[in-house]
Amino acid sequence: MFKILSQPYPHNATPRKSIVLSIATGLFIASFLNYFQPFGSANWHDPSKPWILSGFGLVSTFMMLFNYFVVPRIFSISFASENWTVGKEMLYVAFNLFSIACGNIAYSAITHLVDVQVGGYIAMLTYTLVLGIFPATMIILINYIYHLKKYALAPTNIVTPTTTQTEEELLLSLVAENEKDKIAIPAPHLLYIESSDNYCTVHFLENETLCKTILRSSLTRLEGQIPENTNILRCHRSFIVNLSQVEKISGNAQGYRLHLLNQNGQVPVARKYAYLVEQIRGSL
Repeated sequence: MFKILSQPYPHNATPRKSIVLSIATGLFIASFLNYFQPFGSANWHDPSKPWILSGFGLVSTFMMLFNYFVVPRIFSISFASENWTVGKEMLYVAFNLFSIACGNIAYSAITHLVDVQVGGYIAMLTYTLVLGIFPATMIILINYIYHLKKYALAPTNIVTPTTTQTEEELLLSLVAENEKDKIAIPAPHLLYIESSDNYCTVHFLENETLCKTILRSSLTRLEGQIPENTNILRCHRSFIVNLSQVEKISGNAQGYRLHLLNQNGQVPVARKYAYLVEQIRGSL
């Protein structure tokens, strides 16, 4: 059970998705309160009752938007996608519900709907939990199923050499943007290429020694200089890896890492390239 909490979980919500989820949750709460009128709200009468009840949905939307757009900026390191886990997602959902409850308590005090004493706090927290647990659970399940289906689809196999020149004989020539700086590496000696801003660091072996050199170039440009009949492929927006150098794989479809031979480093695999993992496992 506790092992599951440390598993990677997709934390890549776009601004549009965050806004849609916040508004949808607010509309759900407003509709639920107006239609069913639970928690004793059916016993009081006021011409403005539909608007007052809908205010809880508006408060919920505001609190979720705050949690989606402000909190991650304050705690940017903790919210980094590579550090996000199932446990953090659960804590984040709990924090969302708690903050919504606090917002609704303040709203109840302003509208004089609840006696904001200890009993009122407990009642409002309970109401929020009861109402919020359903959309929150649905969101997590839908997100999980979506990614599970998406990354379970494997496209065509890795391209294997079809020419008479073997990969062992192939010499890679990587040229920088200035067309002057370049490096020539036997294909089997390349480990991986890592991109950072406008530069790429090429990691390779020379006389069984780990070496690296920096070229001013985009990763996409260098990728175009690598022949298609090799096992040197893009696996991340910032990484190209030599699959022949992979010794083992860790993680799952939400966040794989490739461990290279002789502890020559680890390379992340983006979820869109997760299909490569099954190809690698078949050759290990």
